Amino acid sequence: MGTLHRCFTFALVLVVHVAFAQFIPSFTDVSQAAGLPNNPRKKYASPAVADLDRDGHPDLLFCNHDNYFAELFFNNGDGTFTKSRWQSWRDNHGIVPVPVSIYTKNMRFTISPGGNFGMNPSRPQMYEVSPHRSVNNITFAVDDAGGSGRTAIFLDMAFTHTGFPDVIFMNAPPADGGRSHFGYENRFGRYELRRLEGFEDDDNWYGSAIDVDNDRVMEIVTHYYMLTAYRMAGPFKFVDATSQIFPAGLGRMGVVAVAEIDYDNDGDFDLYVARTKSSDLKWVYGDTFYDYLLENVGGRFVDVTAKAGIPRGTLARGVTVGDFNNDGWMDVFVTQYRSADIMLLNTGDGTFRRVDGLISRPDNVRGDNAVAFDYDGDGRLDLISSQGDYHTEGVPGNFKLFRNVMTLTSKRNYLRVRVGNAPDGVATALHAVVTVTVNNNTPKMIQRVGSPGAAISRSYIETLHFGLGPHSKAAEVSVKYTNGYTVSTSNVAAASTVVLGNVL
Repeated sequence: MGTLHRCFTFALVLVVHVAFAQFIPSFTDVSQAAGLPNNPRKKYASPAVADLDRDGHPDLLFCNHDNYFAELFFNNGDGTFTKSRWQSWRDNHGIVPVPVSIYTKNMRFTISPGGNFGMNPSRPQMYEVSPHRSVNNITFAVDDAGGSGRTAIFLDMAFTHTGFPDVIFMNAPPADGGRSHFGYENRFGRYELRRLEGFEDDDNWYGSAIDVDNDRVMEIVTHYYMLTAYRMAGPFKFVDATSQIFPAGLGRMGVVAVAEIDYDNDGDFDLYVARTKSSDLKWVYGDTFYDYLLENVGGRFVDVTAKAGIPRGTLARGVTVGDFNNDGWMDVFVTQYRSADIMLLNTGDGTFRRVDGLISRPDNVRGDNAVAFDYDGDGRLDLISSQGDYHTEGVPGNFKLFRNVMTLTSKRNYLRVRVGNAPDGVATALHAVVTVTVNNNTPKMIQRVGSPGAAISRSYIETLHFGLGPHSKAAEVSVKYTNGYTVSTSNVAAASTVVLGNVL
């Protein structure tokens, strides 16, 4: 009986492994065929993805740090990209795209130049892109307040819901002890400087907007030096909410990137936190060092790292999330500094299974960051990978596009949801929450319009990808905007793109 039992157990494990293997996505490098350059350079937590010409196909913004131009590649819709004549050569850091307003199809993006740690302050740069692919410098529309630029965060801070997103420009702390961060109110397209009460002296270099309590008022999570959380208490007024949001005893140093993810399909956003002791973060203290997954429980995060099977001892540089195998559960892709990048496939039972080496990178090239997006609209999430060290000339790399070539089957259905502005004419799609309900017996899946993970640059993805698993349709698809307005539709067939809101 013992031998029979062992044989049965082995056979069961083999079946489970085979079944799991069938749901592992497969990627192929299509960088050259897509028209991306082969020109190894230093990188700085790029790229950024956004449909800048609003033709329904996501475009690419590349940051090559301080030794080459920042570049823009427009998506032609046929699997290839065309390089724009626009370029910018500075000590470039974070690139962040955003919609201009509810009144125009034009998009904007910002670049945060360095400023020698405040000794030579640089003002943030802003550009506007038209549907005809013209790119114009509109930095004149931003009140001049310079720093050692790192990134930008767009959100409604004036509590006016005018459809013109405000912005925070984050900087490295200045040597003279002055303000680190600057807030701007978007006054119908012009950005006027405002005091950021309770926030502007935060010591962190990077930050992201999240919504931990589902009240549609975004919180700010800052990181790099010490992970910190802020709530908005009024127009351009913030209060430190770290102890109310994060669990006690959490390792908060060395955080390089974060990503909102509803990993358990319970209708609220959890948080994956990527940490590192590599490159410019070698100074981080402590021997035990690892990423963690935080579950959202009633507006407060709980550490479920061990229970979820998140690996320890990694050297992450970035994180992006998405349903890479279309099974209806959000997965995690973590860029590694030296070793092979990690895919954490969601098993649907609260745990993840690690898969290494799904995309390639030369041994002498360092990992930077990646973004999950469906560049060719074929219903499979692809990856754009930034490869190369921040500072070291000897380990540069390229931007690599990896196409997901997983076979689509009846068990790997998908749905694409394109989100326009709120039909009541008050809010853009920025930070809107999309909910897909498959049927009455299935948990709801949610994603946010914006960036599927953020290090320094961030993306603006308004066409969201949902895996449906074996289901042939979604019972309901809804969008809730930051002003509370909701629009929905029902009985949406799989393998289709549904449009909700006003797409200009």
